[in-house]
Amino acid sequence: MLLALETSDRLCAACLIDEATGVIAASKTIDIGRGHAEKMMGLIRETLDAAQCDYETLSGLAVCVGPGSFTGIRVGLATATGLSIALDIAVRGVTSLQAIASAARKEAIGRQILALIDAHRGDVYAQMFSSIGLPLDVARQIPLEEAAKLALSQNVVSAGSGVAILKSANPELVFASNGDIDLPNVDCVAHAALDPATSVRAKPLYLRRPDAKPQEAYTIARALR
Repeated sequence: MLLALETSDRLCAACLIDEATGVIAASKTIDIGRGHAEKMMGLIRETLDAAQCDYETLSGLAVCVGPGSFTGIRVGLATATGLSIALDIAVRGVTSLQAIASAARKEAIGRQILALIDAHRGDVYAQMFSSIGLPLDVARQIPLEEAAKLALSQNVVSAGSGVAILKSANPELVFASNGDIDLPNVDCVAHAALDPATSVRAKPLYLRRPDAKPQEAYTIARALR
C-alpha cells in the first residue's frame, strides 16, 4: 500500500492506494484551514485503521509538494520524510497543479487542461496539461491577465481555485471550466504518484518569492565586524 498525503491548502488528507491495482483502500479528508501539524498523524492513523492496515504494510509514500500554503507544504513533506526514514521506504512528490489536472481529465475529453491555483495579490499558479493529465509546460506564477489569455486562446478546460479569481477579474469572459474542482484531491495525488510521468521529487515547489528580503546594503558592513 502507498500512503498519500495532501496538506498544500486548507485540506488535511490521507489516502491509501494499492500500488499493484490502483484501487483506493481508504481515504480521509478534513477541511481545517490551519493546524495541519496537529491533525496529520491522527488522520493517518484513522486512514490506516479504515483499510485495516498498519505502518508495516506500507510500500511507499507520496506527498503533495505545492505550490500552495508554505506551512501546509512543510507539514506534509516533514511527515512524509519522517515516515520514509522510519520505515525505510521511498517517498514521491506530486504537485498540486498535477492533482487538479488529474481530477479534470473526465471533463477535458479532447481538450487541454489549464490548472490554476490562487496565488493571491492578482496572480495565479498555472500549468498546462494534456487531455489525459500529462504536463505540457512548467508550473509558474503569472498575472491574471496572462492567465485569461491562456484560458481563451486555446481549447482548454480551466480547473482549480484560480478559476474563480479569474472569473471575478474578467466577468465578461466565458470560460470552459470544471466548477467542481477547486482544491487538490488526495486520491488524485495517490494515483498521480504511481506514474513516473506525473510524479516528481519530494521537495517543496515554491513559486512565489519570499516577501522578506535580506538587507543587502548592510552585507559588507556586517562582514567587516
